[in-house]
Amino acid sequence: MTAPFKHASWGLSLALLLMGTGHSDAVQAGSSAQMRVGLTLVAPEEAQRPLPAPGELDFPASPHAVLCDSQNRGYRECRTPFRGPVKLARETAATRCVENRNWGWHEGAVWVDDGCGAVFMREDS
Repeated sequence: MTAPFKHASWGLSLALLLMGTGHSDAVQAGSSAQMRVGLTLVAPEEAQRPLPAPGELDFPASPHAVLCDSQNRGYRECRTPFRGPVKLARETAATRCVENRNWGWHEGAVWVDDGCGAVFMREDS
């Protein structure tokens, strides 16, 4: 499909962009030239297996934080990549997380329950 440039500034911007790619002869700034624009859509490749939940990974995504969420409002424990006290850094679920009610920690792990989901960090970071 071809369409004329309706605004000179679009043509000038496109000409400057094309000059940077070595295609400066395709459009002349300020002219009434037409240009064909195309887009090729490619089907996404199917994943061989789904990505694991962050709490199920064998290695931490961050040495100072862990994401743990209560799937289907159930109890879940997530290993932490650190030792010591844990603080809630950012809630990620609609349910409010309240320490000692629906989340808590013990050495090397954080637990969540009843819909709590959050990013937890070391207390001293």
